Amino acid sequence: MMILLGQVLTLLAIAPIGTKQDLITTYGLFILGTLTVAGAGYLINDYYDHVSDRINLEQAPRITAFSQTSEVLMYYLTLNAIALFCGGILADKIEYAGLMLVFPFVAVLLYLYARIPWLKLGLGAVLISVFVAATILLIPWIETLRRIQFLEHALDDTVWCFFFAVGLSAFWLNLMREFIKDIQDINGDKNGQRTTLPIAIGIKRTQNLVVGMGVMGALAAVYWFFMIYTISYGLAVLLIAVILGLLFFCRQTLNAKHTQNFKSLSLQLKLIMLIGMLSLCWLYVF
Repeated sequence: MMILLGQVLTLLAIAPIGTKQDLITTYGLFILGTLTVAGAGYLINDYYDHVSDRINLEQAPRITAFSQTSEVLMYYLTLNAIALFCGGILADKIEYAGLMLVFPFVAVLLYLYARIPWLKLGLGAVLISVFVAATILLIPWIETLRRIQFLEHALDDTVWCFFFAVGLSAFWLNLMREFIKDIQDINGDKNGQRTTLPIAIGIKRTQNLVVGMGVMGALAAVYWFFMIYTISYGLAVLLIAVILGLLFFCRQTLNAKHTQNFKSLSLQLKLIMLIGMLSLCWLYVF
């Protein structure tokens, strides 16, 4: 849902050119491809992590070892096939062959993340966070290709700078959330012999790392606040909410000890990401 909301807000902010039918076809294909490849990645990761998830997700629906492998693979391949189909149609529509490689590349990365244990040690969290940022940044990239094709000019540098800041924020906050989730799931990961960052360097060091990232994020938000508060009071208010949210999160992280604490911290980061995504509405109004 967060991916879908982020993409819809990005579309509103970017004000794409073209008829309604053309926009629905173009960006509908991209959003469908994004959701299906993400769903396939979640499915295969959940399947291979069923051992650790017995502990981590006791009350949540999940794929277990009793699921038929053929059934899981059928759904997995179907979702990826839909994503590849969307990418192919989109590449032909925009006349840019490179778009055909986006979804296969993401599908391979998500599969490797699910299958290779050492990718869980930090690098996997980075890959997932890059994917989250890309779901936002690829939309202005596609719009740039469309404008070059139809209008022979790209998006303004100011617009690109804004989207880059939003994409970087999404990457940073999601990376923090992945580390928090690793702490939350540490017992199941040990049981499943997965070497995540908290297992490798310890829970306390991982907490300190996340706090440091939170402080850096808050400082970046303060910088942006002084850059734009005279331009938009609405955006300035959102940045204040992000700054206060990050500072509160850092304080709570330092004191967190139990699984429920880390579950709450993960939710807090989701809310901060949601507030950050609402900044896209400012560009739409602007």
